[in-house]
Amino acid sequence: MPGLKSRLPLPPAITLLLLPGIALAGIAQVTAPRGERRTMGEQTDGSYLVSSNQAVSPIGTVRRIEGARPKDAALSPDGKKLAVLTQSRVVLFSADGTLQGAVPLPAGPLGITWAPDGSTVYAAMAGGRVARLVSVGDGWKKDAELTVDIPAPSGAGTGDQSTGQTAPPRDPQTAGLAVAPDGKRLYVALGIRNAVAVLGLPEGKAIGSAPVGVAPYRIRLSPDGRTLFVANRGGRAARNAEPSALSAGTPVRVDPRTDAALRGSISFVDTGAMTATHIEAGRQPSGMTVSRDGGTLYVANSDEDTVSVVDVRARRVARTFSVRPPTTPASAVNPDRCRPVRRRQNAVYHLRRRECRGRCFAAGGAHPGLSTHRLVPHRPC
Repeated sequence: MPGLKSRLPLPPAITLLLLPGIALAGIAQVTAPRGERRTMGEQTDGSYLVSSNQAVSPIGTVRRIEGARPKDAALSPDGKKLAVLTQSRVVLFSADGTLQGAVPLPAGPLGITWAPDGSTVYAAMAGGRVARLVSVGDGWKKDAELTVDIPAPSGAGTGDQSTGQTAPPRDPQTAGLAVAPDGKRLYVALGIRNAVAVLGLPEGKAIGSAPVGVAPYRIRLSPDGRTLFVANRGGRAARNAEPSALSAGTPVRVDPRTDAALRGSISFVDTGAMTATHIEAGRQPSGMTVSRDGGTLYVANSDEDTVSVVDVRARRVARTFSVRPPTTPASAVNPDRCRPVRRRQNAVYHLRRRECRGRCFAAGGAHPGLSTHRLVPHRPC
């Protein structure tokens, strides 16, 4: 969308990494011998060369999804099934990688989630719709299409020629999804409406909405279901005289040097009153996870390679960790130069002193059954 950086295209055949406890991949910058041309995709050594000239060496069971690109994935509440959203279908696997079914549909940019009882999957579709998928025998089928839209909130493309805004597109762009703990509400991020809509379940009728930041992307519920966290990739709308660019009719603050979105934001939506408060976040906040007690929110800022730790009660960013590789990409996370350490089902890579300029960087991954990813801070080598 205008004002926000677009992703690089990926090869049509993409591998899906499945591992019951942890999903890891070593990454190293690739330097081909002079005169040799390498093609993106699977290499002879089993690694995969991606468009950023990095080689990814996955660990675990790899399943190819031919002719489709995985856009989002959700693990079932019992941890036994994985639903994967691609641009043309939803693919379901068991935890050991066995294919359990596929349901064709035109997908939205992202958005897939499970009902709390694990019997139903909701997937974002193009055109302001959400597909409801149910298990039938040994497979899955699309049971219904729920239509989602709301009037554009104030400031979300009103067609005011004096501000340069244009009328909002008809497609509200369904994105992140979340189901309430009692299974009676479905929350839907509407990327172009700058809002979150609420559908009553099982009927799928719209029962409310809340305005949030610009371009809401991923959403996450607190364990008690009382707070909905929304990652807004465009942050707050631009004010007068601030450098900006239009994104679906909304002026987005941009960095004048790059024309990329300047800052994102996190919205805290009270699911009872459907009102929201907001804080600034890093550039293009994306994935989020929340601690079991609901007191800490972890936010991945995808355009600056950082993870922010948010104090939910204080509504502030308590700390931000950089996960950016060292200046020399080849020293990032190369398994041949790292020593894996397992601690309480977390996999940690420590880089040697000479490769990280005196500091050890650790990347933590959590067991799917846990509700939070444990961050392992870097420490002196």
